[in-house]
Amino acid sequence: MATSFPLDALPASSRLWIYALDRPLAPAEADALQSRLDAFVANWQSHGRKVTAGHDLVHGRFVLIAGVIPGGDISGCGIDASVHALTECGDRLGFGVTNGLDLFFRDEQGAITHLPRAAFRKQARAGAITGNTVVFDTSLTNLHDYRTGLFEVPAHASWHGTVFKIPAFNIPASPNAADASRPA
Repeated sequence: MATSFPLDALPASSRLWIYALDRPLAPAEADALQSRLDAFVANWQSHGRKVTAGHDLVHGRFVLIAGVIPGGDISGCGIDASVHALTECGDRLGFGVTNGLDLFFRDEQGAITHLPRAAFRKQARAGAITGNTVVFDTSLTNLHDYRTGLFEVPAHASWHGTVFKIPAFNIPASPNAADASRPA
């Protein structure tokens, strides 16, 4: 049986990669993925140096891999190895990793969904995505930010709100808004 490599055993400064999957994983698929990642992080190296690492699967949809090399950085080759391990597992289990331009959020029923950036912008402009819509920040790069709750937040509290000009509060315009500013 594979050993578990949890994220909570790593320092907050550990480098973090968040990979969003193109579909939620069934429990058996999640178990198979976790076992494959256990094997990978147990032997992960970067330029011959052991990476102290951990991983997690969040909401059956987001793979988190974190690692640290005391006194050093994980090289591009080390990062590529993690991507290769995840891609290989996806090929076996029939899932893919979305591109970094897809944005993930919870819909009105609370289900996790994703849209390409342009479609997300269109939904935000139409008011379908509001400041209270929960979004997932897959761009986080360290465990500290993940642990402090910056991964799953309302859009107004994330970069999503700034980039897509999503107001913190949506106040519906009344048909007589211009009249409301005139003295009675």
